Amino acid sequence: MIDSIPDNSLTQGVNRPMRVANIIEEGKLGGPQIRMAMVAKALPENIETTLIIPRSNSKKFLQLCHKLNIRYKTVYLSRITKQLLPALAYISFSLFEILYLAYLFRKEKYDLIHVSGGSWQYKGVIAGYLSNCKVIWHLNDTYKPKIFRLIFSSLAPLADGYIFASERTKEYYQAMIDPSKASFVIPAPVDTVKFDPDIESEAILNEKYTEIKKKIIATVGNVNPVKGLDFLIDIASEARSLLPEHHFIIAGPISVRQEKYYSLLMRKIRALGLKNISFLGPVSDVRSLLKAADVYLCTSKFESSPLSVWEAMAMKCPVVSTNVGDVPLYVKDRVNGFIVSERSPKIFASRIKQILSSPNDFEFFGINSRRIAVKHLDIKICVRKHINAYDFMFVNKIT
Repeated sequence: MIDSIPDNSLTQGVNRPMRVANIIEEGKLGGPQIRMAMVAKALPENIETTLIIPRSNSKKFLQLCHKLNIRYKTVYLSRITKQLLPALAYISFSLFEILYLAYLFRKEKYDLIHVSGGSWQYKGVIAGYLSNCKVIWHLNDTYKPKIFRLIFSSLAPLADGYIFASERTKEYYQAMIDPSKASFVIPAPVDTVKFDPDIESEAILNEKYTEIKKKIIATVGNVNPVKGLDFLIDIASEARSLLPEHHFIIAGPISVRQEKYYSLLMRKIRALGLKNISFLGPVSDVRSLLKAADVYLCTSKFESSPLSVWEAMAMKCPVVSTNVGDVPLYVKDRVNGFIVSERSPKIFASRIKQILSSPNDFEFFGINSRRIAVKHLDIKICVRKHINAYDFMFVNKIT
């Protein structure tokens, strides 16, 4: 398995641009979609990148593409879901969708198919193989149910290379793939120029946020059981007496699919009588919330390369996190926060208090968070690694 590729100039000896199709089957705006858009915007002109996006559930993703002036195509792609009608559509139409994608890839003469979204999104892999295009599969999780692992294992040979969002993702999938295939570890990128605490935000925040007069402990992300928000509520309960001047804020959209989970969380908050925690919904400018936050809290059960954590670090936030994904590579105990392996609300609350109890430590942690984000996670670093991966795949295709 190739772990590192020299930083060569793009497509040495090849005089034409590389044409890349970056495809994802889930249109809801989240970390993978933001990464796709950021990288496509920042890639040089001699890599012609087109995002292939589902028509459904992708309004915000398309808005982002328009805002960044990114080349894209929308296609009909059904998605895996527990909802009956969409699930039936997935079963009924997946074969036709794969055949159409293969036709599209041949028609547009793409050199490389970059399949984003993780191991369960395999239509682009099959279509790329059928269209005789090089395929690089972007894997960004550290856990999947057994059925998805079995499907991935059977389809993995169709890919020509792999991008792993983290070292832990690489470890998780390593036994399932051919070690001779090219592989690259590329963390999710953060724009540290945009996410800079010294830049004033022009956006007006959610009214609920402006009404909260206490100091803030923040987390950002789609409301989802994987984010461990029930555990975050337990931490807020434990912190009532330890941190009476602080308020826990959960910022992020609540999809229709997660309304039941959100209702369960609200019932738990009411049952515990908590007044120190709020669900904010989506905010108009995450930067402003992170700038106001004293600590960023990550309680996820599973992550790979969580963009929200990297953005918080870029905004000089100390981080307290579960031991997930590659967060421990960039969040170090007593350097810019704490990693807590035990799912103990008491330990989490005490670590947050430890950061906030010393103004010198608080400032030191914040400075280190931004320094680490700029050095290791900036978009320029991510783009350079994408160029190296694309360059290797393209040159090997030509030759």
